[in-house]
Amino acid sequence: WRKEFYYEWPDPFKQPTWIPAAEALVRKDYKYIYWPQHEYHQIYDMVNDPLELNDLRNDSSVSDVFSEMKSRFLVLKAEAAGIPPNSTSQNEAKKLG
Repeated sequence: WRKEFYYEWPDPFKQPTWIPAAEALVRKDYKYIYWPQHEYHQIYDMVNDPLELNDLRNDSSVSDVFSEMKSRFLVLKAEAAGIPPNSTSQNEAKKLG
């Protein structure tokens, strides 16, 4: 089984009653979520909080995990967009998050 995956949930209709656009990096132990319409980041401990009730974004005990997952998320997001690794465009894509 893969160790992680990147996903995008688009919001093509931009309806306030629909689920907003979301992008995420999911692993067995943590889930990093980015809500582009709100420019908001979240991270959840999937082992101890599988229902995603406790956002750990501001918890200093997971700050290293948050930073590493955000960086990896940006790499996968750029790859999904067809931007070659280590390109200037990929560095620009990192500014999105």
